[in-house]
Amino acid sequence: MSWEKVKRGLVLEGGGARGAHTAGMLMALIEAGLPPFDVVCATSAGASTGAYFVAHQTNDLMPVWLETFRTKNFLNLKRILTRKSVMDFDYLVDEIFAKVVPLNYQAINNNPCDFFICATDCETGQPHYFKNRKDPIPLALKASGAIPLAYKTPILINGKRYVDGGISDSIPVQKAIDEGCQEIWILLSQREGYRKKPMSYFPWKLTSFRHYPQLIEAIRNRHIHYNKTLDLIASPPSPVRFYSFAPQSPLPLRRFTSDLAKIHQACAQGRQDAIVCLTKGPGFNKMKS
Repeated sequence: MSWEKVKRGLVLEGGGARGAHTAGMLMALIEAGLPPFDVVCATSAGASTGAYFVAHQTNDLMPVWLETFRTKNFLNLKRILTRKSVMDFDYLVDEIFAKVVPLNYQAINNNPCDFFICATDCETGQPHYFKNRKDPIPLALKASGAIPLAYKTPILINGKRYVDGGISDSIPVQKAIDEGCQEIWILLSQREGYRKKPMSYFPWKLTSFRHYPQLIEAIRNRHIHYNKTLDLIASPPSPVRFYSFAPQSPLPLRRFTSDLAKIHQACAQGRQDAIVCLTKGPGFNKMKS
């Protein structure tokens, strides 16, 4: 199979448990024959999926999603009443990624593809992109998914504190453009036409995150940045080309769903939706040279 020689990027949105759908889409696209990627940009749950992709461990994508939610060790909403994290990213990275479905970090660093993991700088409220061959990937994966309050404390990396990349850049398309990508494949976890609404009031000043006013401002304005990114995807700057994949019908789960059957169902739906997008998407028949 021959592909047009352009700098090509892959962008993976976050979304908590909705990331199971993204993983399903990615597996279907791999089976259909993905082109080579020079850049992979990912956030939160997308970063975990992206890590296994960059490590050439795509056969582990389904097992890692199922093992993550097989018990209540990673996600347990009852822990909201305690001082423990609702989403335990230490367990995810230190147990699942290290022992249960081992992630080959050396393979990630050996891959010539540039892999960027987005997290949010607590002091500035701005996105920070950790990179393979340069930064500690396990810590970056923790930081990228560490949703404030769901995970109790920011992740300390090189003297700075970071939390969920979805706050500042849920869909890191602009980063792929900035890296010079001319063709960008985008795997979304929300349906086409979705627009994020402003966050309802939450007393952030009563939480430990009150010490990071720029972070709180970023949380309040998250919908603005997210919707601007959707506008960008709808109107790519010339000569950049976008190929977007998204759920074609409502997903059976939400960000904090832990039902294993629904995780499996979302992954299966992702496989089906990817093929539908390939079939009906304009321009796909022109990608191969």
